[in-house]
Amino acid sequence: AILSTIKLHRIVLCMSSPRFEILFSTVKEDPVQITDVEPRIFNILLDYMYLDHVELKNAEDARHLYKASVSYAIPHLCEISAGYMAKDLNLVNIWPVLELVAEIQEPFLKEECGKSRCPDYAHV
Repeated sequence: AILSTIKLHRIVLCMSSPRFEILFSTVKEDPVQITDVEPRIFNILLDYMYLDHVELKNAEDARHLYKASVSYAIPHLCEISAGYMAKDLNLVNIWPVLELVAEIQEPFLKEECGKSRCPDYAHV
């Protein structure tokens, strides 16, 4: 497991996510360990919470960010990551997206996967 220590403002995290609000109302000691999101994805989550900015580089990161956004109840970030996955659908990455759809029941992604024609057959 990769451990990183980042100093953050509890108020920013609480205002961004009800899950952080619950966490910080019950846990008073520092540091608080976040173990359910890998550090690279957590940094993208923090960029969104602090800067209202998301820079996704691939569908895999978008998928992990979507799961974290669902877990931390950040709906707009769910929309952003789902939109990225939908525009980047191809034969290589459609299966992990379909697994996510089955796991989380995301209606927008389900519809986009159904519409996808995946034109780049050469990647198979």
